[in-house]
Amino acid sequence: MIFPAVAASWLTWAGVASGAERHTAAVEKLDAQSDLVEQDSHALLRRIAPGRAFPLRGEPAIQRYTDSIYWGMLGDHDREASSLFTLVTTGVLVERGLHRDAEWSLAEALFNAGNRATAEVRLETLLSDMEHPFRPDAVRLLLEIYARTARIDEFYQLYNAEIVSGRVRASDVVTYSVGRAFWLQGAFGRAEASRHFAMVPPESNYYARAQYFLGTIEVVEGDLASAVPIFTQVTRLSADTPEAADVRDLAVLALGRIAYEQSDFAVAATWYSQIAAESKVLSRALYELAWCQIKAEEYMKALDAISVYLLSYPNGAEAAELRVIEGQLQTLSSDWDGAVESFEKVVADYTPVEAQFAALARSDEDRSTYFARVVAIGYGPTEEVPEYARQLILADPDLSKAIQLFTDLDKQRTDIEFSEGLIRELEGALSEALALNPDEIKAEIVSTRQSLSRARLGALETEEAILAETNNRAVVEGLRARRLALGTDPAPHAVRDLRADFQTVSPRRSADLARLDEVHGSLDRSQDNLDDAESRLFSTEVADTARLQTVFENEVVNVAAERTDHAARLAEAQEVSVALTRQGFGRLEDLFGESVLNADMGIVDVFWEKKSETDDRKQELLRAKIQVLDDIDSRFELIRQSSGRE
Repeated sequence: MIFPAVAASWLTWAGVASGAERHTAAVEKLDAQSDLVEQDSHALLRRIAPGRAFPLRGEPAIQRYTDSIYWGMLGDHDREASSLFTLVTTGVLVERGLHRDAEWSLAEALFNAGNRATAEVRLETLLSDMEHPFRPDAVRLLLEIYARTARIDEFYQLYNAEIVSGRVRASDVVTYSVGRAFWLQGAFGRAEASRHFAMVPPESNYYARAQYFLGTIEVVEGDLASAVPIFTQVTRLSADTPEAADVRDLAVLALGRIAYEQSDFAVAATWYSQIAAESKVLSRALYELAWCQIKAEEYMKALDAISVYLLSYPNGAEAAELRVIEGQLQTLSSDWDGAVESFEKVVADYTPVEAQFAALARSDEDRSTYFARVVAIGYGPTEEVPEYARQLILADPDLSKAIQLFTDLDKQRTDIEFSEGLIRELEGALSEALALNPDEIKAEIVSTRQSLSRARLGALETEEAILAETNNRAVVEGLRARRLALGTDPAPHAVRDLRADFQTVSPRRSADLARLDEVHGSLDRSQDNLDDAESRLFSTEVADTARLQTVFENEVVNVAAERTDHAARLAEAQEVSVALTRQGFGRLEDLFGESVLNADMGIVDVFWEKKSETDDRKQELLRAKIQVLDDIDSRFELIRQSSGRE
């Protein structure tokens, strides 16, 4: 039997437990509802925040930016620029610092890819932003573009406005870059180039490069004596990076050349021998070392240098010349078999090249096909035209100009195609932006606000129920009356005031009340998101779409103009340059034919040298035989005389 007092106590505990569980369940439900409302409000804001109506949003945009930088580190600047273009033009990198980084990276990638016309447009955009952190870099690259394209007036206008005025601080990289831009202007800018290179301090990473240019300027001006200590100093500087090692090797090569020009072949050979096996200039050093040894009449050492060169660079730029020289030196050294092998290789290798040049000289192909074949040579060695033959092409003044023109035109074509690809991507971004329906978004905002209001009222009602079990019922009833007076769509400030009063009733918050505070915090964030989204719906989104529409239309106009210009230049080049190009290939056909003829003659020379040596040997043997016979005859004569006396 259960006593009445015990039964009453048990029933009271059971009722409290049941109420607590009910409140906890209600709080958990409200927690889930508030999460959904916050997710919906955040999604709405992202859809209509500046730039976020476009294909890339949030983390995908940042990942694309990271990928772009990676492609740039690998040297794939075309891919880097393509990846960055949409990020910059659509503005999806909403963090201002990251967007500015992307702007500079795009301009630099276009410059490094050789797409200087488009790079110039991007750099001018950076230049117009006086607060842009990469504005000084934009100035130095624009100066280099102007120098490379011989736009001297624009160069000095920018130089005076930005550098002379002090608007751009003369950092080491800016000073060095300006010096190089002056150097690119030739004799006209040489004095200013020297002045800027001399301003780079010894502790700068650009010091060795600046000093190398100073030495080069002395050489160009004919002052070899002044150049020697400058280059010597560069060779003694730290070379702990690949770039620094390259500069050091160039200085070593320069010192070897100066000694060679001064006929100090022993010193020249010492410098050339310091070039490391992994150096980018090793092939040139071996070639010049071979000639150094030839001038010093050290033919075996010259053969050693040639042998190393031909083994390491069988298709190198100097291979054609060195193979013939190798055969000639082997002939001088009476290495008949080696000489024949060298000459026969010349004949075997050069005959197809001679035939290829003959075909290019007499080609009756249509101009477009011929143009494509010449452009292929301009970009690098081909199966039909190895590097040594290509270097001879580039050494021919007419051919060099024609190939440069053809290559520039082809580069313009690829730049146009690149821009057209960017336009297609931009068109996709614009289509998605235009597809955004403001009425639909507004309806979604209203619907989400209704869900927010229900969740707020539910949270207040649950808090009220929890407080009613542990606090003054009269106070709680007053709060309840105020809650009901809020209606179904309460104003945010009224809800905040009521919540503050709820919290004064129970300052010590239980676990359920603490979770309700978190629910209200989530709902406050949702309220802010919805307010922000509504304010931006008609202002920011329309402005962004209009901006993107303008960018798109400008790009289309620019590319169309480039297409027209390219077509006109191509027609003119094909009309004027093709005939000169064919004549140039005819000259190279004769040159390679002469090399093959020299090799054939070398083989004949070896034959006659060997025959002459054989004939000389036979004569020597005959003389020796006669001498032996004479000696024997003399002995027999003595024997006969002795026998007669007996």
